[in-house]
This record gives sequence, structure tokens and C-alpha cells, in this order.
Amino acid sequence: MSRVKIAATFLLVLGLISGSLFFYREEWPFSKIFKSGFVQEFYANVSAELVSIGITVLIIESFNEKQQIRQLKAQLIRELGSSSSGFSLRALRELRASGAVVDGSLCGISLERADLQGANLQSANLKEVILNSAELSSANLSKADLTEAHMRKARLQKVECDQTIFLSAIMTEANLSGAVLKQCNLNKVILSNATMPNVKLSGSSLREADLIGADLTRSDLSDCVLTLAKLEESTLSGVDLSGANLEGVTLLRANLEHTNLKKADLTRANLNSSNLKAANLEDGILQGADLSGARYNQLTKWPRNFDPHVAGAILEEDIPF
Repeated sequence: MSRVKIAATFLLVLGLISGSLFFYREEWPFSKIFKSGFVQEFYANVSAELVSIGITVLIIESFNEKQQIRQLKAQLIRELGSSSSGFSLRALRELRASGAVVDGSLCGISLERADLQGANLQSANLKEVILNSAELSSANLSKADLTEAHMRKARLQKVECDQTIFLSAIMTEANLSGAVLKQCNLNKVILSNATMPNVKLSGSSLREADLIGADLTRSDLSDCVLTLAKLEESTLSGVDLSGANLEGVTLLRANLEHTNLKKADLTRANLNSSNLKAANLEDGILQGADLSGARYNQLTKWPRNFDPHVAGAILEEDIPF
């Protein structure tokens, strides 16, 4: 407690004591003194003034403290956006201790080019935050809310995300190499031309996601929901899409070589001119899928009784060297 608050509390207590003495004046041995109108008025006025001064000072001091807290929070938020990890991580620790990381204080702020490598952003409320070109590799974003965040060209290598919300986030050309995104909400996310090899996305939802031109080589998308997602010209070679829901997805000219699509639902999917060489589509659903011009070879595995030639796919024999 500050000295000013101590002094104000003392005046408040003194005023209350003075008031009680005046109220119980008949019980005191020197009660005759209080019979004087002047003394009565003096005590009443002094008591009221002391209480009034004490309360006023406490209110002003409380207001000043809140203002100082707001100023400190604003300063810490500025430091959080620093390109020096020392400043940004120290500021993050203090903001988390104050509750600012989860209470919405960081929503919509600019952290462009901030160095938050290895930062603990677990459960952070980062809605609409600007993280373009930010360094977030190896950060913990589990259960964080990044709805409509701007993360163009953000570096998210080996980031840890469990049940993280990326709804409608803009992550064009972001680098998520080796990232772990378990059961995340990536619906309507924009990840066009993103670098995403060896990413673990198992069980995540990417409904209507834009992954045009993205590189997902050897990533795990098993049991993911990708309905109506855009994957034109994306690289999906060696990807595990087993059990994934790919209904209505666009895979125009996508590279699906050696991709595991076993038990995947490709109902009404557009696989026009895609590369399906050595892909595994066993037990998959291809009802209404467009396979016009899709290329496959003898190593491609199709659902039982499915005729790729009738569906418009083209058999290409690999020429041995």
C-alpha cells in the first residue's frame, strides 16, 4: 500500500472515530463539553471533513493506480511487438501474469515482425491480431484463438497447436514446416502458397480452406475434414489423407503421387489433371468425382470395381531408365 493510501486511510479512520465520539457523547465523563453548540458543530464538521478527505484521496489514488496500470499494459504491448526476443518474451510473461493475454487486451493489436520464437501463447486471445512476418517458430499456441488473424509470411516452424482456432485467418506464404496442429479449427483459413511439409494436422477441420499452391509434402492429414477446400496445384505427395473428408474439394492439377487416400471421401471432388501415380485410393468414395485427365500408373490403387479409364483418368506407363 502506498504512503498516500495509508495517509488517506488514517484520515478516514480518524474521522470515523471522531464521529463516534460525537454520537456517543452522553456516555463520556466530559460529556458536558459537548453541550456547547460550538463544540458540537466543530466535532460534526471535523468528522465529516476527515471522512470526506479520506474517501476522496482513496478514490483519486485508485484512479491514478488504474491509469498507471493502463499505461504499463500499453508499454508492455509495445514491447511484445519487439523484434528482439528478449524484450518480447519478458513483456509476454508480465502480460500473462496480469491476465492480459487471455482477457482480450491483445485483440487487434499489431505484432508485425515480432520475435516470439518459443513463446508461451497457450490459451491466448489473439483475435484479429496482426502477425505478418512474425517469428513464432517453436511457440506454444495450444487453445489460443487466432480468429481472423493476419499472419502473412509468418514463421511457424515446429509450432505446437492443440485445439487452436485459426478460423478465417490469413496465412498466405506462411512457413509451418514440422508444425503440430492437432484437432485445430482451420475453417476458411487462407494458406495459399504456404510451406507445410511434415505437418501433423490429424483430426483438424479445414472446411473451405484455401490451400492453393501449398506444399504439404509428407504431412499427416488423416481424418481431417476438408470439405469444399481449395487445393489447386498443391503438392500432396506422400501425404496421409486416409479417412479424410474431401467432399467437394478442388484438387485441380494437384500432385498426389504416393498419397494415401485410403477410405477417404472424395464425393464430387475435382481431380481434373491431377497426378495420382502410386496413390492409394482403396475403399475410397469417388461418387461424382471428376477424374478427367488425371494421371495414374500401375502402382495406383483404386476402390474395388472402380474403372479409372471410364472415369476419364489416363494411364501413364513409367519409362524405366
